[in-house]
Amino acid sequence: WTYTIQLATMISCSALKLALSIALLALGASAAGDLPDECKKFTLGECDPAQDEKIGEWKIPDDGSHGDINTICQTVCEIQEGCNYFVYNKETDVCALYHYRYLESCQLVGGLATPSIDVCSQGEDNTCEAFIMEDCTYKGEAVLTETSVTDSHSCQELLETIGFAYHAVYFTYSSKSH
Repeated sequence: WTYTIQLATMISCSALKLALSIALLALGASAAGDLPDECKKFTLGECDPAQDEKIGEWKIPDDGSHGDINTICQTVCEIQEGCNYFVYNKETDVCALYHYRYLESCQLVGGLATPSIDVCSQGEDNTCEAFIMEDCTYKGEAVLTETSVTDSHSCQELLETIGFAYHAVYFTYSSKSH
């Protein structure tokens, strides 16, 4: 997915660590259960799924004439044996199918100060509605870039604690160096 996020200001944290462990991070754009609606605003990026786990991909234009493209891509996944996860890229019109949900390979996490990453990660990642925005374009101004923060939880806590002083409303944490 490629989304554009309109932000007034944001806090960006980076670290020199090469891997960010977000195992079982199930943030939903249509989350199951009683997750807060704000969980829909979490994003992931810089993902690197194992190519041997990719089942295949199909170019399916999103012209709107055949229904919701997410539903179409999901149906293709349901038809394909062994498919447990799909990604639709709106920029390339490609529906990619995978054996597994590769979110633990993502190096970038973004979100609001609340709810916490832990609260949103309690969603069920095996539901058909466990969607998350990926590879977003953040249009807000980075008002604080902090390189000493070591993980996404700490970056979120920094936003919650001092975001008001910078008029920041969103954080991004990348385990790669900016």
